Amino acid sequence: MKSACVVAIFSVGLSAVAVAQKAPVQPPASLHPVTVFEGKANRRSGETTTSCPSFTVQRWKVAERDKEQRVFLEGSYLAHLRSGRMKTIIDGVSTVREPNDFWLVKRGSSMLIQVLGQTAVFDTLTATSR
Repeated sequence: MKSACVVAIFSVGLSAVAVAQKAPVQPPASLHPVTVFEGKANRRSGETTTSCPSFTVQRWKVAERDKEQRVFLEGSYLAHLRSGRMKTIIDGVSTVREPNDFWLVKRGSSMLIQVLGQTAVFDTLTATSR
């Protein structure tokens, strides 16, 4: 009787471990910027008005320390670190960014970021021609 009880407890324990191992992996949290400015410029050329690029400024707040996250933006953009410290990896080149640093990300490049403190806040400026 004692051995049957031990076997039952052991098999229940193995089932719990198996269930714990099959738990779905949570996808990484994605970055969600807040748009703080959108505007379109116009240029006057004599009597006609020609269209210029539209500009968008987005603010990114990142609080997940030690986790690399990808910034998804199309085209080239200018980035500005407002607060905190972070590491960026652009085209395989790793750089530590300090507050008030500015840098460009070229079209076709991707940027990975990693917060080095508690949080980091940075802005991106994109221009799109229409």
